[in-house]
This record gives sequence, structure tokens and C-alpha cells, in this order.
Amino acid sequence: MCKVLKSLFYKNRPFSYELANKLVGKTYAHKKVNKIAVMIFTPGQEKRLDDILYYLDSRKIDIVYAPDPVWCTCDGIKALKKYAESRGYGVKNILEILCRQETYSLTISFGMWFGQKLDNAYLPNLIADSHIKLLYSLGADKTLLAKDKVFMFDKILCYGSYQRKKLEKVCDAEIFEVGNSRLDKYFSTPHNPDILARQLGLDEKKKTILWLPTAYHNSIEEFITIFENLETEYNIVVSPHSLTLEPDINILKNSKLKHVLNAKEAGNLELYALADFVCADYGGAMFTALCLDKNMVLLNIRQHIKKVVEIYGEDTAELYFRKNYIRGYYNDEYEKLRADLSDENVWTEQKKLRMTAKAEFFTDKYEGHSAYVTAKILREALENDRLKGKKYAQ
Repeated sequence: MCKVLKSLFYKNRPFSYELANKLVGKTYAHKKVNKIAVMIFTPGQEKRLDDILYYLDSRKIDIVYAPDPVWCTCDGIKALKKYAESRGYGVKNILEILCRQETYSLTISFGMWFGQKLDNAYLPNLIADSHIKLLYSLGADKTLLAKDKVFMFDKILCYGSYQRKKLEKVCDAEIFEVGNSRLDKYFSTPHNPDILARQLGLDEKKKTILWLPTAYHNSIEEFITIFENLETEYNIVVSPHSLTLEPDINILKNSKLKHVLNAKEAGNLELYALADFVCADYGGAMFTALCLDKNMVLLNIRQHIKKVVEIYGEDTAELYFRKNYIRGYYNDEYEKLRADLSDENVWTEQKKLRMTAKAEFFTDKYEGHSAYVTAKILREALENDRLKGKKYAQ
């Protein structure tokens, strides 16, 4: 390996486009790699793909990362390499690929973090001939579905008709509705919530409320008192988002709530099975509850709503859902929320709305085997080489 690589890769120097420009095609002749490059921006993303990659030939998979002092640290890279080794995948630094002038048959990724221009070449097209985007969540439309986030992809695998219709307006990619592969095991594997309830020390005489705040601009500060009050009548289990785990737990540990879980340790599917009600603000948790047919309590946040709109967009799925299906509660509606929780008629009527909403947000064709269907699409794209790469100019 050239001296440049030794100095950059093994020290895991942070990726930059300046460095990438210096490396492109400077060392090796062009080489076509008949593999799938799995682009990982933040270590941990690979676990979201685990069920899909299981159905693919491990020899045809390379995990590709870019060192970064915040998002992809040395410790994260070590964990990523350990993960790849345990499953028989290759693992490469993106700078190594550019230096070696390797072009993969296709990439799969959650987003366009590597979508930049190097000199007169577009970085994704230096890495692979074709690109497939996997949508990892519902909501955050401005981040996931906007034109500038999806235009480079040849295929996009989404959850259902809501996302498909939005994508069709902003790109010409081939779009597949495949559902949410991360929920397959909920439908295919029996869950015994009583075991987890005993482990958590829940009162078996009380119903259980699962509170899943999203990251950053969430409902914790505005609703913590409400959940403290509800704990006299319900088991309250709160699992903060992994991205803001430390600051959120620092707030929650000073509360009266008894069951505050570490999101890195708790198994969310088991928690959903345990819950009689799922409380969520914004982000993917509310749509997971929808897909799993859980009684939903949506929490509206006054303090952060402007920031939510700024980040997610005015027409994001979280707001669209509240407007067209199920309204949320504000933190000054404690008495209404308390009354509704004990009113079976409320949840009977909500279930009807959930069924209609679920048909819009999730395809029901592959429930329980979405990962297999997704892997089949990827395998066919690789084996048949039917995808055609596109060269985009900025």
C-alpha cells in the first residue's frame, strides 16, 4: 500500500474532500469491484441493516466508512471492524477506495452524506456505478425525502405509499414499497412481555405506558411532571433516544420516575410488546407504534415546535399525521389525557383511525419478511447489473 495510504488510513485521519481530491486516481489503475458497498456514516447504522444483510452473500459485502472526529471516531471504527469481521464482510476506509480507484457495482446507504463533487467528478460515481437508498424511518421529511437528499439514487426502498408519493414528486428513481425490516421480528417472533415486566419490577395490576422521546428537541422537559403524576396509576417506562441519551438521563434521573432505561441496553421491540400505550413526540417512534398497532399518545411540544418545523419541514409526516388522523396532547391538557387513558371508547375509535393511517404509511405485503424482500432487490441489482449509473453535475 502506498505511503499516502499508510499515513492516512491507519491513523484514521478525518475524512475531508481536500484529502479525497489528492487521492483520486493518483496511485492505481481503475478496478471494478463486483460487490455492494454499504456506506456507514455513523457506526451503529450497520445494525439497522443486519437483518437485510443476513440474506446476502457475505463475500459480496464491504462496509465502507469515513473517519470523523465526531461521527466516526477511532472507537467507532474498531467496533465497525469487529462487526464486519464477525459476519465475514470486508471493511474499507472510503479514502482507500478513492486512492485505489475502485468502483463498486452499487452502494446502499441511508443518505447522501458522501454526495459531494471532487474536481470535475461526483464522489458517489467514483465509488459505485449505481446507488440505492434505504429509508430507515418515517418522519423528518425535510431530511429524508427532499430533492437535494435523494436525487443521486437509482433505486429507493421506502415503507409505503406516503413516502413513495412524496419521492415521485422530487426524483426519477425506481421506488419500491418494502415496509420496515427492523420490525420483522415483532411479527415473526413470539414475545412474552411478562418476562420483561418482572425484570423491570412493574406492577402487574397497572397498565404500562412506554414513553419514547425523540432526540434533541423532545418532550422531556415539558411532560416530565405529567408522567410523574400518571405514575400513581400506571407503570411509566421511559427510554430516551440513543443520540441524546446522556443529557436526557441526567434530567430524568432527578425526577420521580422509577423506570428510566438506557436506550443502548433496552430492546425496543420487547418494550413495544410490553406497552399498553406508546407516548411519542416527533420522529420514528410514533410510526413504529402505528405499524405495531399500539394505542398512541402523541405529545405536542410548544417550546420546540419552531425548531421541529425548521428541521423536519412544515409538511413533515409527524404534522401531517396529527392533522389528518390523530391529534396530540399539550402539557396543559393533563386532565384530558388522564381521562382519555381510562376511556376504552377513545382507543376503540383510535384503532379505526390507525388502521386507515397504517395503510397509507406502510405496505402490508411484506409484513414480517421485509428484510428478505429488500435483500432480494439488492441481490438482483448486483447479480443482473441492471442498474445504470448516472453522472450528475452540480
